[in-house]
Amino acid sequence: MIDKVGDQGNFQKNIEAFFNAGFVAPVQKGTFQDTLIEAGHAAMHRGFDPSPSTIETLLDIIEPLIDDIYFKDRRAKEAAKSIPSRA
Repeated sequence: MIDKVGDQGNFQKNIEAFFNAGFVAPVQKGTFQDTLIEAGHAAMHRGFDPSPSTIETLLDIIEPLIDDIYFKDRRAKEAAKSIPSRA
């Protein structure tokens, strides 16, 4: 988040800035905050040791987000170069 929106001073403000910048779609906000962020908090502060199935689910949630933020735009620009222009 900090890479994209800078350090806003605390974790909650970083999350809010990330949401406000549009990196997480409104329909994804609950899953992002209630599942991903909460799993991270639980692992760091409450001894949460997720099962392999839970880890797989968390990765299924985060991988498309990482792809959208860091890779799709670059690939789309490359693909656009190969599209013939209008005559």
